[in-house]
Amino acid sequence: MSYIEEDNMLTAPWVGQTSYKNGLTIAVLAVNRDIVENISEALIHVHKKEDFQWKIIVLRCIDLERIISQSDITGRVGIDFMVIAIDLSTVFCIEWVKKMLDKVHPDLKMRRVVLVNPCGLSIDSMAVNTSDVLSFCKENKLEMINANITKMDEAEYLAQRLLNYIGASIGYKTGIPNLNLL
Repeated sequence: MSYIEEDNMLTAPWVGQTSYKNGLTIAVLAVNRDIVENISEALIHVHKKEDFQWKIIVLRCIDLERIISQSDITGRVGIDFMVIAIDLSTVFCIEWVKKMLDKVHPDLKMRRVVLVNPCGLSIDSMAVNTSDVLSFCKENKLEMINANITKMDEAEYLAQRLLNYIGASIGYKTGIPNLNLL
């Protein structure tokens, strides 16, 4: 489980199957509150339908700074996994994600952060260049999943993929985290 250190950065110590103790905290971040709500609700809905071995807590937030500032008041916040929804219909979306990732420890960033393109835009209708997005993902070693979350069935499919990715990442069946997801 991750925690916030004194230098305001999320960190994640690795202890295998005991790291999540049958409960995971997933932070869903996006610029748009509707995107955050749709992804969060889909995660909760799919988790209830399926037979997963862990419980989830979903933190919904527009800015990672809010989670960090709340932890100063309430104590350490544990975040096991982060889903960052990157709205590719806006021009400065990559800069926003870079700002969010600056607050995340490199170990957590490489293994437990996933980017989601929630708009389902085609390549020609994106506000940013596709090669910029791909090079950003490759440079930061991040996985990106595309889905149009305005449609409930696609949002649930996205949530299913995210939960399976999380399960493989933490090694819930084997007890050994999968460090070779990318």
